[in-house]
Amino acid sequence: MAAGTSIKLHSDLNGSSAPLFCEEKYRLLDDFLHAVRGLNRLHTEQTEAVIRGDRDFTRFDILIYAAQERKESAKYAWFVHVESHHCEEDVYGFEQSRKRANSRQSVEDPFSG
Repeated sequence: MAAGTSIKLHSDLNGSSAPLFCEEKYRLLDDFLHAVRGLNRLHTEQTEAVIRGDRDFTRFDILIYAAQERKESAKYAWFVHVESHHCEEDVYGFEQSRKRANSRQSVEDPFSG
């Protein structure tokens, strides 16, 4: 686990602990979303400049390029963390809890269809 990474735990009905969520995963996701919003804002500003007839609308190109790089970097950081930390399915622990519960069901479970 990376330094500074924290996983919150909760207990399921059987008293075993399961990951609730990975703080680092959500921090990195927030960084990615912030980068996407910044890129979208610049695209919007450039579009508005074109609509206004601003002949200098190309001034946004270098800003858009830098924003695209930040977005890709943030996306890659999130992806690397999720892959290395194996927290891709920790939707507040529900997915893992469901899998754990399903693995304990007997063959005679009347609800298994």
